[in-house]
Amino acid sequence: LGRQSVADPVVYLENQVSTDSSSGHGTHVAGIAAGFGTASATPGRYRGVAHGARLIGLGAGEVAEVDTVLGAWDWILANKDNPAYNIKVVNNSWGPGAGAQYDPDEPVQRGIAALHDAGLVVVFGAGNDGPKSGTINIFSANPKAISAAASSKAGHIALFSSRGVPGSPLL
Repeated sequence: LGRQSVADPVVYLENQVSTDSSSGHGTHVAGIAAGFGTASATPGRYRGVAHGARLIGLGAGEVAEVDTVLGAWDWILANKDNPAYNIKVVNNSWGPGAGAQYDPDEPVQRGIAALHDAGLVVVFGAGNDGPKSGTINIFSANPKAISAAASSKAGHIALFSSRGVPGSPLL
């Protein structure tokens, strides 16, 4: 992906206990992905969709700066085939809300394409701008990414989850 003139370099600190140092959002998303559901009232009832999957946490800070995210993705591309990691999926739960326009030449969109073209599955949260129509995290609209909406325990789309843009060829 490559970084362009950035004042502060991306720092890689491996073997950290946690990369979620602020809000707990990363821990929450990790549980949705790979949790065993041990904290459920009935242990195991609310397991992650890929419970037991091995996770690598890459922290980009509370406000995801593009250069930090691209640096993390550079690390993924360099390490995806390392047997210690065996990276297959890049999950992202961040991005701009309603109103952003898709531009395939925007650096993050190009990064998504690079990850996909390297054989990785790229997933983005659809966003939290629902229930209005015309709402989407524009990174989840990339044709080379999978967009994931939020759901209720009953399996219905969550009230707050973004809905996409009716009639859009991308959404």
